[in-house]
Amino acid sequence: MYRLYYLIVLSLWLHADMSPQHVLTKNCLNSYKSSYLSQADHKAFVYAREPKTDKNRCNWGYGYVSRQEAIDSAMKGCQSVMLNAECILVDTDGKFDVKDGTFSRLTPVDETPLSKAQIETFMKEAKDVILGNCYPYFEKYLNANEHKSFGYSVDANGNYACGYSYQNQSENISKKQAIKSCKDNKLKRGNKTPKSACKVYATNKKVLLTAKDYDLKPLPKPLKMSPVVYDKKLKKAEEIITNLPCRIQFKYYLKSKAHHAYYVVQGKDTEQMCGRSEGAFSRETAKQKAKESCEKHALEKQIKGECKLLSVDFEFVGTKEMFQMPKEEKVIQKTAPKTQKPQPTLDLHTPTTLKNAMDIAVKAMSKNLPMKIDDELQLTKVNAKGNQMILGYTLTNLSSKDISASTLKSLLYEDIKNQVCTDKETVMMLKKGMVTEYTYEGKDMKYIGDFSFDAKTCGLKTHANQLLENVKKLIDKK
Repeated sequence: MYRLYYLIVLSLWLHADMSPQHVLTKNCLNSYKSSYLSQADHKAFVYAREPKTDKNRCNWGYGYVSRQEAIDSAMKGCQSVMLNAECILVDTDGKFDVKDGTFSRLTPVDETPLSKAQIETFMKEAKDVILGNCYPYFEKYLNANEHKSFGYSVDANGNYACGYSYQNQSENISKKQAIKSCKDNKLKRGNKTPKSACKVYATNKKVLLTAKDYDLKPLPKPLKMSPVVYDKKLKKAEEIITNLPCRIQFKYYLKSKAHHAYYVVQGKDTEQMCGRSEGAFSRETAKQKAKESCEKHALEKQIKGECKLLSVDFEFVGTKEMFQMPKEEKVIQKTAPKTQKPQPTLDLHTPTTLKNAMDIAVKAMSKNLPMKIDDELQLTKVNAKGNQMILGYTLTNLSSKDISASTLKSLLYEDIKNQVCTDKETVMMLKKGMVTEYTYEGKDMKYIGDFSFDAKTCGLKTHANQLLENVKKLIDKK
């Protein structure tokens, strides 16, 4: 008996009348509610929608003497538009009557925006799947209005492409538009085109896929490294890495998430270049991408030599002996004229003025500009002004319209602050009174935003403030 009752209820549900929000796409639904329903009888509302494309058309007539005249008028207007779909009467005199199965059921638009906490949750879950500049695009998608979909493609080599669509007539259209946008983006990726197909990663407020749906293994979690271990690894690397920008790159490497790798090429004299990778889905892919990056930088700087693996996933593979200059180069160095001007070096343990220290740092870094930080970021300007050290960065894949200053800060600020406040050389300069300013512009060369760090940011005291405190204590004792 209960089974029979269940079948009857199910049958009634399957053949129940469909409400306007399940039948009419956005524009026609708005017209139905805001214009048609308030008109005088007799009136009729006619609707057509293509099953495959969701292209649609609606028309209505009102204020007629008879119901049939209203229907004829509405039908005539609807049929004048060429659609591969039949015009169907859905309402007469304010009574909506459509049986289930006449049209495919639509998902009603949810106008409620996602909360900040919900967006943070979605972004956290997507971090190991959505790579590079597609990650901030996913955040823009989450903040967009429905119907919306996010298309994404990624392969085991860490190549990716994406596209999203929003404010569409239906969920079906949003999915198709997102896939099209993703495919268009793939065409622009060149040798970094992902091998996998574009798929709908998310639609409206639902995430549909995971890393497994792209045949990927989730990235391993970043290793939580203690300050003692960090300093130990950095000190070991600095015995080999003499190039200042490459030392900065190694600090980024130590903050990376596995899988990641770091390569170095040693040329003659003090010539040196490096390359790193992060976010690859295998150890071997990370090594391959880092080596390619190193070889590209070596070619740009005309450094002849072999790019060798220094470290992978925090494990040192290279030794100091591997990166020593060839013997013949050492002989040349020994017989070099005594009048040869030495390269400026910075040793903050030796007393020096802040201005002198900053000038040396600027001169050393400027030699390697522009310097590629990773696939998304490039250091393009370094200069000192007063007590300010200004570092200018350019986003290589995003224009100023693609990302806001607040989004940029949310992605970079904490990581950079941690690097600034834990780097011994930078800390010593902050104590001397230096202010480090990071400024960013898009690939269109237009300003996006900036943020700065001083001793107070890192919870430090400048030498001048410490001196004042010491003097005050002496006065108080007397």
